[in-house]
Amino acid sequence: MKYLFKSSYALLLVLLLPFTVFVNPIEKVDIFDSANNHLMFINFKYDNSGNNISRSIYMSDSTFIREVLIDGNKEYSINFNGDTVLTSNYNKDGSSTNLSVLDQFNLDMLGGQISYSENSSNNFEVKQKGSVINKISYETNSDKTRINILNSSGELQFYATINDTTSILTRNKRNTFSAPSLKMNNNQIKIHFNLSKASIINCELVSLSGRRIAKLISKKALKGTQNEIIKIPEKIPALSSGVYFLTLSINGKRVLNEKILMQNSGRGF
Repeated sequence: MKYLFKSSYALLLVLLLPFTVFVNPIEKVDIFDSANNHLMFINFKYDNSGNNISRSIYMSDSTFIREVLIDGNKEYSINFNGDTVLTSNYNKDGSSTNLSVLDQFNLDMLGGQISYSENSSNNFEVKQKGSVINKISYETNSDKTRINILNSSGELQFYATINDTTSILTRNKRNTFSAPSLKMNNNQIKIHFNLSKASIINCELVSLSGRRIAKLISKKALKGTQNEIIKIPEKIPALSSGVYFLTLSINGKRVLNEKILMQNSGRGF
């Protein structure tokens, strides 16, 4: 425990290590401490083939922490300024997976390489320098999976929950999650997605620091294909040029979190 939970990012690394065991893509993970305090959440983004290409990490109040870009066996942690602050390297060693993390100054963030492996069904061990420093176990019911993060003595320290995402229609034979599509043209935003049942949808514009700028959509939508068009100059006439996050939530579950560039034309927009 000396190194592994030295920072919130180390906690996130442990929580994310065994997610590769899931067949279907994960939409969102909520993270709690042992006292049931909600600490943070993670949104996952996938390409058209169902491969996880990035994760966005937020505090419980939706303040942006960082985005993790995935490139093969490497992951790059990007802060709100677009700077790479951490680089994670994964490699397989038999039945174990090794992980090392370096900061922007090439300094080790974990106090040495860690490794994880499945020692029994739905149970993992996290080791460092040959000693078990954490244990990870899974509990699954019909609509939720819980991941327990234990210390080497088996005491609960953190846990994560993965909720079912059945309100979003899938669009391929593999029954994988297909994220809503977003297009921009001259500060006009078009969002396309499908609903398997009537749902409450909310869309917001958020600053890079996590502050909500405006609520763009808040309504109940019927089952089926949805095409939402948002004209930013009409919704927020005085919006400054810059990079923002556009978020979309369905029944309280965030399904889209995209960085977008808004440009002031000099005539309002």
